[in-house]
Amino acid sequence: MHRVFQAFIDGLVASGDTERLRTVLADAGAALDLSCFACLSIPSRRGDAPELISNYPVEWPSPEGDEPPSRGRPFGLFHPS
Repeated sequence: MHRVFQAFIDGLVASGDTERLRTVLADAGAALDLSCFACLSIPSRRGDAPELISNYPVEWPSPEGDEPPSRGRPFGLFHPS
């Protein structure tokens, strides 16, 4: 377990963009036997929009508020307008 978290921390430090962060999160999730993950990235500059980083299917989340596949909604979602 220590290796999983150390690899996660090292990956966070090394990640320089959204795609690399998505890979780091996916690797950590797989090591912890998680089927899906979602993370809301809050921008550092005022006025920039938050970004949902996730490996959920593209069709979820939708503006209609569909539930994720085979589970209840695990958290609230940001829906850009």
